[in-house]
Amino acid sequence: MENKKRKNMVDNNKIENNNEKKKICVNHQECQKKITTNNSSVVTISQNVDAAIMPKAIANLQRQNGCWVPPVVAVANFYNFLVLKDQTTKVSMESIRELRPADEPEEFCEVFEDAFGIYPAKKSFSNDADFMERDGNVKCCGPTSIQEYGIWKASKAWIDEVKKSIEQNDAVILLVERLERKDQGKTHYLLVLGCEEKKERRNGKSYILYIKDPTEGNKLLVGKLWDEIGVELMTKQANGSTLDRFNILEATHLSVTCHDDNDGDDGRAKK
Repeated sequence: MENKKRKNMVDNNKIENNNEKKKICVNHQECQKKITTNNSSVVTISQNVDAAIMPKAIANLQRQNGCWVPPVVAVANFYNFLVLKDQTTKVSMESIRELRPADEPEEFCEVFEDAFGIYPAKKSFSNDADFMERDGNVKCCGPTSIQEYGIWKASKAWIDEVKKSIEQNDAVILLVERLERKDQGKTHYLLVLGCEEKKERRNGKSYILYIKDPTEGNKLLVGKLWDEIGVELMTKQANGSTLDRFNILEATHLSVTCHDDNDGDDGRAKK
């Protein structure tokens, strides 16, 4: 999948499922989170982690650019959207794929809005703010990584926002660039459903993301940030072996509440 120019799409239609208005928790006061703490780490996992069922992506000669389809389905499951905005079509790999039948790379938030009538981006982060804001439609809220004394590390400000999203029972979509040789330079989507902050020596901290990858299906994977030089994110199997290496291009923090006050907190730039 190659990078695709983003468009500004605004639609304030309300979502209904099974002909009933869907209740959206605006302040997340009724939402809960699973938090585990010990002397060295704090783990925060979304309560809806099991609901976010991620279908496994299937690539073939006819369709090479379909990695955006499973995350749309998984996020729909996460927020309990059962049907598309026509109130008839059930959410499935097939119904989402039919929204964009051509074999082209697609932008997650645009497809989600086409499917459900809500643009789900609340905040967006990138290490390349100029690229993210190039068309004036998206506001960059900061980098995902920073460099201190010549060493790259995860931005604590971004990690705090990830934790905040998880605690509010929202999720984060990562647009990443593959670093493995066979797929180097191709882009991909990952779904973040949890994070862990670990104390290290000399008051240092390291961070782990808990991720679902459409290539691996519904497995919850460990994603280590800057665990290897030159690699922003590395996913691991349960036995500790490395699955994939990525750089994060964009981190989009999701929300299914409608944002129409033009204050810029929906990830779009102020007008």
